[in-house]
Amino acid sequence: MPKNQDIIPLSTPELDPSSWSVEHFASPESKMDVSTQRTPTIIQVYVFVAVSVIFGDIFLQHLIPREHVQWAILISSTAAIVLVAFGLHIVNRATKQAQYLKEMLNIDRTTGLYSSVFLMEELDRIVNGEAKNMVLLFLDVDDLKSYNDTYGHRAGDKLIHDAAEALAEGIMGQGVGFRYGGDEFVAILEDVATDGAIRAAKRVQKLFEQRRISASIGLYPWHRGMTVDELLSAADKAMYAAKKSGKGRIYLGDIDTSYISDTAQDEII
Repeated sequence: MPKNQDIIPLSTPELDPSSWSVEHFASPESKMDVSTQRTPTIIQVYVFVAVSVIFGDIFLQHLIPREHVQWAILISSTAAIVLVAFGLHIVNRATKQAQYLKEMLNIDRTTGLYSSVFLMEELDRIVNGEAKNMVLLFLDVDDLKSYNDTYGHRAGDKLIHDAAEALAEGIMGQGVGFRYGGDEFVAILEDVATDGAIRAAKRVQKLFEQRRISASIGLYPWHRGMTVDELLSAADKAMYAAKKSGKGRIYLGDIDTSYISDTAQDEII
């Protein structure tokens, strides 16, 4: 394992504003136009018009001569059909807007990983579901503050983006990655045994080293009965144990060797 100072680049990182920064900091593309943002006002207008037409129709029926009632009914029916169609259009737009905003909350724009909002939803689903095996991986990029102080926050954001790529590649096929906040990442390794989670953490560690990034990784297996907060806290403590042991290391909390193969035990650092 290289020393931490050898992992952090010693030269100013190259930042190409035409590449990653534009891709990950630009506003998300959407097929919705600006008028979608005014949906609540449109709904109010729609309700007002619909009520006006209904009461107007009732009032006019008492004023229109009997021989013209059929025309009044035809016009009223046409107006009702138009209002219903317009109402369905508004509801459809409002639904799309709500879905779009939910997606915005679920994705971290800097890394492209899922956000902490979606992380909590997934953990709630697993904890309250029928999952049998699940290991939480908690990762913290080492010395990001000093890196930001040396190279600037844009370079730090690029480092975070590269770290997210390494995490996603390392757990591919075994779990889902999330940006928990700042320099912290979490991965849910669902239906993965403890030794498999250790191997996944080792792959992540190797990919970080290839990018000259140091990260401390904590692993903690979920036990039925643990709450989401308890699991996150336990994995967080395992990560800090790895950091205190020298950084750039992996620490498995709650070790029970009866569930870990000999090969996996050799991989615990």
